[in-house]
Amino acid sequence: MVQAAERPAQKSSEGMLALHDLQLVYANLGDFLLLLPALLQQGGLLGDCVQASQALGILEPFTGEHIPPEAITIQGPNYREALIAKGLLSRNRAVLLVLEQLDGSLEGLGQQAIYLVEALPGFPCGCGVSRGRGG
Repeated sequence: MVQAAERPAQKSSEGMLALHDLQLVYANLGDFLLLLPALLQQGGLLGDCVQASQALGILEPFTGEHIPPEAITIQGPNYREALIAKGLLSRNRAVLLVLEQLDGSLEGLGQQAIYLVEALPGFPCGCGVSRGRGG
């Protein structure tokens, strides 16, 4: 496990900055396949993006909240599954946001029974839900 450490200020590349607000929607698979080569080239920016996240933190795309570098850990090279911010993967934070909006408060979720179909060790920590055993 790598804990985010303080790093000197770094200059962000134009390509990396262009990713910040990039949101793509495709009407069909053909449209996606046309852009796939360019999207794959963006993978070369991954190392820079991870370093920037470790140095500066991240802006949570669902809430706009700044998550500082000390609240970020990287638990392996598969960043989709290993970059943990505030104890949660990005998709876990997205689920919490939707549940919070449906329930009315994050605290209220702690009183709800929530069935999770995958192992989410950080998920209960995000809303105060206690972990139980299924059966």
